[in-house]
Amino acid sequence: MKKTVDVNAVTLEKEKESFVKTNKGLHLVFTVLQVLSLMTAIMTSIMLIMAGIIAVFKISDSIRFPDIYQTLTLLIISVCYFIAFNHARSIFDIFKSGESPFRYDVADKMKGAATAIIVANLINFAIGLVYFAVGGFIKLNNDEFFEMEFKFDLGSFILGILIYAFSYVFNYGAKLQQESDETL
Repeated sequence: MKKTVDVNAVTLEKEKESFVKTNKGLHLVFTVLQVLSLMTAIMTSIMLIMAGIIAVFKISDSIRFPDIYQTLTLLIISVCYFIAFNHARSIFDIFKSGESPFRYDVADKMKGAATAIIVANLINFAIGLVYFAVGGFIKLNNDEFFEMEFKFDLGSFILGILIYAFSYVFNYGAKLQQESDETL
């Protein structure tokens, strides 16, 4: 019996080491993604400000309604994904402690990341739909109607819903962990 306990302890220690290595790698990945999404948000903000200055001072007629739509959409999506990556990165910060991953704060961070992903997709779809509907009534300088695309990223939307569902699993796991800790 003692040998079985030792084997389980060794196996558990190896699993913990593997978890720590994976955790460090994923933390780095989400940090890089967060920096990239922040840089995208900053660049698109600068582009929108420049487009506004060009439009207000009538410096050029090259800025068009569809160009601003695409830049605005990119800005909103990059901000939403910055928030999602921040939540994901903070989940791996929590995992560094080596405690059980079934904690309430992990479940809350998962809900935050999922909400940001879902909101990014819904906003992208709504902005595209509005501009598509309005675009049928607006003529450009050359009297041609512009065409707008609007799309819905079903894969990312489902990913957001799955992460949201897993947050409930982690919340339930946290309740069970709390009951187990109180019992001991």
